[in-house]
Amino acid sequence: MRHSTTKGRLALGTIGVLAAVVGFAVAVGPGLAGSTSSRATTETGTGTTETQAKVSVCHKEKVTISVSANAWPAHRRHGDSTGACTQAQLRKAKADKAKADKAKAKAERKAAKGAGSDDDDDDDGPGQGKGKGSS
Repeated sequence: MRHSTTKGRLALGTIGVLAAVVGFAVAVGPGLAGSTSSRATTETGTGTTETQAKVSVCHKEKVTISVSANAWPAHRRHGDSTGACTQAQLRKAKADKAKADKAKAKAERKAAKGAGSDDDDDDDGPGQGKGKGSS
């Protein structure tokens, strides 16, 4: 009888190890393989809780973010792509930002220059120059 108890324990132990390996492979394997989505499982006192799947998204070709799989359709509608942003996308985003910053600075300089000039011809009195009438 002792022999059959040992076999039963061995079988249960083997099943437990296999279940743990399969569980690990399902939960962690896709992340190790570079997948664009993941799903986490947490053991609680009341049972197992599974969290929402996440998707890696290249957001506006500027930054890689991780969003809920439920949010992916909205991101796709405004042009985001799945997976991490490529180096080419990041270089383009950086160049576009530099160009926009330069244009903004130029507009600010032009606005400041325009605000400082006095072209209203209301004859405020003698000027600062050495034109006609100065001593």
